[in-house]
Amino acid sequence: MAVRAARMLTGGVLIALCGVGVVGGTPSVQAAQRPTVDGTAYDFQRHYKLGEVDRYKGEFVVTTNGPDTGGKDQSVKYTIVSRETTSSVDPDGTVVVIIEYEQAIVSAGGKSEDYTAKMPRIIHAIDSQGRGRITLEGGNDPLARVMVGIMATADEVAGSGTPKKPKKVGETWNLTSPDPNKKLSGTAGLDSVVDINGTKTLKVNYRTDASQGAISAHTGATVWVDVLTGKTIKVASRSDGMTDQGKTTVDLQYNHIDDPNAPISVPQRAYHVGDVDHYQYNVVMTTRDPQAGGNDRVVKYALLLKETVKEVAADGTVTLAEEAEKAVVSADNAELDVTAMMPTITQIRSTQGGFQFKVEGRDAQLMDLVMPMMMQVSRAQGDVIPSRAVKAGSVWRFTRSDSADTRTTGSGSLEAIESLNGVKALKLNGTSDMSGIGAQSTKRRDQATVWADAQTGKTLKMNSLTTSLTGEVKTTVDVAYTLVTDKTNASGGNGK
Repeated sequence: MAVRAARMLTGGVLIALCGVGVVGGTPSVQAAQRPTVDGTAYDFQRHYKLGEVDRYKGEFVVTTNGPDTGGKDQSVKYTIVSRETTSSVDPDGTVVVIIEYEQAIVSAGGKSEDYTAKMPRIIHAIDSQGRGRITLEGGNDPLARVMVGIMATADEVAGSGTPKKPKKVGETWNLTSPDPNKKLSGTAGLDSVVDINGTKTLKVNYRTDASQGAISAHTGATVWVDVLTGKTIKVASRSDGMTDQGKTTVDLQYNHIDDPNAPISVPQRAYHVGDVDHYQYNVVMTTRDPQAGGNDRVVKYALLLKETVKEVAADGTVTLAEEAEKAVVSADNAELDVTAMMPTITQIRSTQGGFQFKVEGRDAQLMDLVMPMMMQVSRAQGDVIPSRAVKAGSVWRFTRSDSADTRTTGSGSLEAIESLNGVKALKLNGTSDMSGIGAQSTKRRDQATVWADAQTGKTLKMNSLTTSLTGEVKTTVDVAYTLVTDKTNASGGNGK
């Protein structure tokens, strides 16, 4: 029943898709554009990367009403998942993409049939002008070929609305068809820049009316395009087509989806001389010393630090200047603003994760308070970065020697990929234990969760807890560390 209904309604698919216009977005082998602020023009050009794999899930509901259906609505749903691999990128701009199908299911009349094994393998070559040449391997079943065509329409719908020239938010443009046999008119506009699961996208709305012979169609669609790469992230559209044989409606939902089995490379932080970031630290330090009465001594402090990249050496060693723009300490029900007393801190970091600090000027004694926090954050940032690409859920182990008298063992894990304040973030966990030699040596446990920018490796947020024991003295340092994008929201006191 599902196959018979699908074949019967196939003509309706083609009718409704006559509303699709031009295919846009010529390929580029150049580096992707950097994000820009609203008020500037955005480039919609697709940027391909050799070896890149993209997965898409399309859900298409085709509803037909005409003589063949007895004047009643009949619907067929196609659920298709494709895997697109960029197999070559030539200097002249020619790109070859291999398309394979992971799922192809047709559903109608309450029944479903799996056509995945019957789907062809597609080789899609695209030249520098955006012209495509498609070669199909296998998959000769007629309905399988129909499903290939249906999935291809999602790209056409996306390309129909995207402009060939950069556009600003709020701009509109007219749409026409390159096919002289097809009458098409429509308008499109760049509505806004929005976040979709941590990816910054350009939201384009468009409407078209088309006709070809006895067929007419109206299409309304919204397309979301990745700002950095120009690739389609999401499409939502509806096409209503009419002929002398009846009406066909096609509802399309098409989404870029992550590959749960693909290894992820956690990027090393990329530093550039002159870059400035602000970080908010909220810290609670608790000390218990039996010889001082055994009561907890609690000190809280909040700092807003300005971090400036001063130097990036040829071997990757980075020099950072840390300056306090706000520093408040509270203890024993008293709060003190110590901003004017804070020294300048220079941090030197190696590509292997090592670090050292230098303190200059003002009251260096304050570093007894903030140095444990600074070292704790730097340790966590180094511990959670794996040396190889890993999958979500993967766990890795590490060992290091901080000095001749200490040894540290620990583990890290990539828990998930999340959206954090509109940025795609890798959620990483790390736990480590350090032990030393001698009765008075320090034993320390670090536990941290770090959210790192999936593109740049920059730390966006961290929650870290360190517990140390030196003799009978126990100290815990609880740190909440956040990249501040709006300093007006930075804490001026100890709200933790």
